[in-house]
Amino acid sequence: MRESVGGPHPALPGGGEDSIAGGGAVVRTPPPRWLAIWIAACVVCAIAAFLAGRLVRSPWDAAEENSRADPVVTAPVQTRTYTPPVAEAAGVAAAGTAVKVAPVVAEAAGVVVTAHHREPGAVLRSGQVLMEVNGRPIVALALPFRLYRDLHPEDSGADVRAVQQALQTIGFYSGAVDGSYGVGTARAVRDLFRSVGMAPPLVPPEAADALAEARSVLRKVQASPPGGKEETLAAARQAVADAELAAATPLPMAEIQAVDAAGSEVVSVLPVGAVPSEDNSVATLRAGVLTVTARVGVKDAAVFARGVTVQVAPTTDQRRSVAGRIAAVGEFRAADETSSLPGYDITVTLEEPARAKFGDGQAVLVRLPDRGKPTKGVAVPLVAVRESGDNHYVVVLAGSAAREVRVEVDRTADGYAFVTGRLALGERVLVHGTP
Repeated sequence: MRESVGGPHPALPGGGEDSIAGGGAVVRTPPPRWLAIWIAACVVCAIAAFLAGRLVRSPWDAAEENSRADPVVTAPVQTRTYTPPVAEAAGVAAAGTAVKVAPVVAEAAGVVVTAHHREPGAVLRSGQVLMEVNGRPIVALALPFRLYRDLHPEDSGADVRAVQQALQTIGFYSGAVDGSYGVGTARAVRDLFRSVGMAPPLVPPEAADALAEARSVLRKVQASPPGGKEETLAAARQAVADAELAAATPLPMAEIQAVDAAGSEVVSVLPVGAVPSEDNSVATLRAGVLTVTARVGVKDAAVFARGVTVQVAPTTDQRRSVAGRIAAVGEFRAADETSSLPGYDITVTLEEPARAKFGDGQAVLVRLPDRGKPTKGVAVPLVAVRESGDNHYVVVLAGSAAREVRVEVDRTADGYAFVTGRLALGERVLVHGTP
């Protein structure tokens, strides 16, 4: 017996229901109306969202579009004031070499400082007295080396020649620089000591006695009757000349200190009454006065000329500036290990080296003391100036028309170029973009 099944079957896809009609056939029931409306609404919303996305632009879209734009930027030709900067050059201080002053005296006498003539910080120059030791002066002479012996009449050699040259330079010797210590050299030594208020070095007593005796004999011969005394008189005069040479003023090496031609800085001196240590040094000099060497670029070479007064200060403290003078200007030098700047090396001597207190090798700046006067000129932005070979030009815009105008750049400052050319104030020059 066949069972008949009544009631609905489970829901099938599509949302309708199936039922079995007579004879076993399955009949689909249409889905509800609300489902069709819901599907249609979703399709409409999706289309609307797509269209809205096509119409609405995000900030990123605008930024991307702006990045591809090439705007035209212009600036006016204008008058600006230009104040020339202080011309300066980087340099290095050179302090020189320390030299001990140690007079050589008889071992039994010892050494004691008896007077000062130059204090620390002073520059000791040729012909000046440094101090007194054992009551005798130490006089400076510009010598290429220190004396290594006492000089006496009839001595000869390179040391005598150096002394003659030094005495001639300061105006005490006018004879031949021949390296022979004669009466003329002795007279110059005597005049040197007297010029500084010091007694000349002593002549050996026996030489002075021999001179006095020779002069006495000459006077007696001259007073004798005239008959047949010509030979005797000539011999007496020769004896006096020989005695004068032997009694000429000597030059003790203990009383001469070699200094540089430009002088030497006094670094220290023992106090009066002090007895030196084992090395017998009574003072310290710095061979070579404190100087500064700096490299000047080509564009500033004209203002950093020989004889020009400058200000020198450490790079770390511009308030500690001291006055100086350009003593020498070297030949043009390319960039090297000393300086990456091609130009000219200048040498500056300081007017008060003791006040400067620069260390050896210390970095300094050399500056001209005054700034230039402000001047006015026609200026355009530096980025508006273009190059064509060795020439410079700007592009002037007037409405949609553009023309190139050649210019000469006088100087640049603060992002502007001061130019000369056929430009009118207020005209606009192209800074960026393609007109």
